[in-house]
Amino acid sequence: MKKVILIAFLLWLPMRGEAQSTPNIMVDPLAKRVDTLEHWVAEKNYTRIPIADFEKIIDTKISDQVYNSIYKWIAFLGGLIGLVGVFIGAYFKTQIKTDVEEAIKKVGAEQSNKIAEQDKKIEALLKTQQNYEEQHRLFKSEASTAIEEKINSLMGFLWNNVADALTKKAAEEQYQKTDVINDIEEFIARKNVSLSNERIVALIDTLMRCYYHVSEDFFQRYRIDRYRKMIELLNKYEKDFELYPQTYANAAIALSNKYELYGVKSDRDACLDACEKSISRLQDYGLAYAIKMEIFLIDYVKAYDDQEKQNAIDAIRRTFKSISNNNSSIIRDELLERFEVDDKVSWLHPYTLNLEKLFSQEMDETRKVAIANNLNKYEQYGKKKYQDRCITLCNALHDEYYSYTVKLELYCIEYMRSPSEDDQQVAMIRIYDILTVTIDSNSNELAEDIRKKLQNDKETDYLKKYIQKIEEIIEQFRMQSTQHTPLLH
Repeated sequence: MKKVILIAFLLWLPMRGEAQSTPNIMVDPLAKRVDTLEHWVAEKNYTRIPIADFEKIIDTKISDQVYNSIYKWIAFLGGLIGLVGVFIGAYFKTQIKTDVEEAIKKVGAEQSNKIAEQDKKIEALLKTQQNYEEQHRLFKSEASTAIEEKINSLMGFLWNNVADALTKKAAEEQYQKTDVINDIEEFIARKNVSLSNERIVALIDTLMRCYYHVSEDFFQRYRIDRYRKMIELLNKYEKDFELYPQTYANAAIALSNKYELYGVKSDRDACLDACEKSISRLQDYGLAYAIKMEIFLIDYVKAYDDQEKQNAIDAIRRTFKSISNNNSSIIRDELLERFEVDDKVSWLHPYTLNLEKLFSQEMDETRKVAIANNLNKYEQYGKKKYQDRCITLCNALHDEYYSYTVKLELYCIEYMRSPSEDDQQVAMIRIYDILTVTIDSNSNELAEDIRKKLQNDKETDYLKKYIQKIEEIIEQFRMQSTQHTPLLH
């Protein structure tokens, strides 16, 4: 504002000076015109008129010129003032505009800062709100999940108990009750039942055992194909669950029975497939190998010509080779136990006879390895079941000397490990019985074979002390016996 007043004052000073010099400027032209008139009079260039008129004309003339000059200066000053006013107005307008704009900018900046601060506060509040909502959602989700997991855990515990009860019930009833089949089928089919994989697999195995053991009357009554049910059960669950090898073996046993009865190739192939799946899950599962051999024995009996018979023989020999390459201490016992069970089944007895007839050497080699395993276990653990198993296998051997030698070793272990004199006496009687039979046979060849076997077994560390004891017992027996043979001499 101070700048505006200063500029107005500076413009006013020149205008004042001009106003003061105006009378001088106006006097000078009038003097010049008087001189001109006098000159015209002197040169007689005039006309005689009354003085009053002349003065009137002169006054009028002078007045006109003075007023014209004054009007010009007034117009000039008016224009100048107007122009200055325009400039001053433009200046003030520009200055006001500038001040207003600056004020607006300043106010706008302040408002923008305030708005920005408010936005930050609002954003912080929104973020806090979002964090709260997210935490609330997470808490709600976690709480819901925890509750759901707890409920599922409790329900799973309940369902697993039900599954265990069904499995136990079926086992107690030896898988022969038909109501168990219905209970298990309905239980597994329920969609709201949540079971562990372990329980599902156990139920499937139980159901397979029931299909195998339940009487045929049940299946005929409801027109159900027992074997088809077994295959359907495998196909339904084997892709999603790792089924027990026993589950496949039980299915294979049933299918082998059907193949023996009807001779249908599809049953044979399904049986062998189940055997392979069982073996793939348990590589030393002797039962699965036994069923394979029985299928090949059925092939041999049902063969069309000699070539088919030879194919069956070759398949059995390959199976024996696979077993001989397996170092498991279990596989041979399971294989032989299965053959012993099936030998007592009337319709399977002919096949086990063919096995002993065609493969006596392979069977004896298998038995000898199984005998060695059970003899070692008996020496380690002293359990009678291993001794009984050795005796059973020895009785089935075709090599008589081998059987007598192993029995001597068994009874010697029993004698040296017996806790009482009575038990020792029982073991010694058994040893003397074998020596008596051996001596009474009067077979030098048998005695020599036994001696060689004992000497060979003496190289086995855990048998060495027992062989030495046997030799002492034999010497005592020879001294007490009235009969003398070169037995072990």
